[in-house]
Amino acid sequence: MKRLLIIALMLMVGVGAASAQKKEVVALGEELNTLKAQNVELQNKLSELAAVAESNKVLAEQLQTMVAAYETLENAYKTNSEQVAALTAKIDELLSTAATKESESEPAPASTEEAKPKYEIKGDINDGLALVKEGLLYGYVNAKGEIVIAAQFEEARDFSEGMAAVKVDNKWGYIDTTGKFVIAAKYQEARSFGENQYNGMALVKTNNKWGIINKSGQFVVAATYDVINVHPGNSRGWWICWSGDDSYNVTTNGRLKEW
Repeated sequence: MKRLLIIALMLMVGVGAASAQKKEVVALGEELNTLKAQNVELQNKLSELAAVAESNKVLAEQLQTMVAAYETLENAYKTNSEQVAALTAKIDELLSTAATKESESEPAPASTEEAKPKYEIKGDINDGLALVKEGLLYGYVNAKGEIVIAAQFEEARDFSEGMAAVKVDNKWGYIDTTGKFVIAAKYQEARSFGENQYNGMALVKTNNKWGIINKSGQFVVAATYDVINVHPGNSRGWWICWSGDDSYNVTTNGRLKEW
């Protein structure tokens, strides 16, 4: 009986030990599975890192290639810059030499007299200016012979009372001493202001008739006469005017006056 009890106890102990071992095996199996999962995860990360490393390797190689190309271009730029500088210096030297030779071969500058514009003096100095002709055109010079109003008029008269009669585009008008028109060029003919002692007035012709204007360009004697001549006694302030065969004495205000 005792032996049976002992055998039963031994069986119970063995079963307990086996159960404990089984539990341990299960626990170890779970740990192994966890480690395997971690191993897979680590393997994936290693693969990713290997891909990144490979990509970086390619980029590094490209960077090295770019650096090498940059260095080549930089060297070429330096070489070209040196060549450009050398050529520039050579060109400057040649230009300087050519300029020196040209200046040596040029004749001496013309004298002041020769350098002056070629013109023909056509009148006396009035109001500080003298009428001159240059080629086919007329202009004005000062007492030093310097051109003040360029030759640009088809015909012109001396200055008088600060104005001069000039012709452009086949019409006469009046300019001041700066060359500016003060009475527009619109007359067939025009005489000087103050002519024959009639101060402030001038004879002009328009529409084939003569009249007399003041310095504002207003008619003081209407342009209705074929001929106007100053009266022999011009101090009396009137003109002899003809229309056809009839003659009239006209005062400076345009009124008829008996002979």
